[in-house]
Amino acid sequence: MFTWLNKQGVKSSDGFILQRVHRFYYFFEKGDKKMQVYVEPGVPCEGVYKDSFDKWMPPHENIVISDEEKESIKMNVSDALNFMGVSFKFIKGWISVNGVKI
Repeated sequence: MFTWLNKQGVKSSDGFILQRVHRFYYFFEKGDKKMQVYVEPGVPCEGVYKDSFDKWMPPHENIVISDEEKESIKMNVSDALNFMGVSFKFIKGWISVNGVKI
């Protein structure tokens, strides 16, 4: 079950938050950990970069994320975006700015 936090963010009863904070990414938060989920804005849908699920933001960037946890995060993001009414598809790769992977 989801609750709207504002126009661009939701909180799940499963204990995570997905919040749009920038044109090119969301914050996914679970407990005290946070990651940036990068997207490629587009029509008719956004591309969500699967490689975004590879690392937490500091100070948790050295915590290894298992394949099972990555899949769980992917499903959480999918459920949240569906609830928010966002059309999307998961895509491979990373977003880059001026040729630099971010």
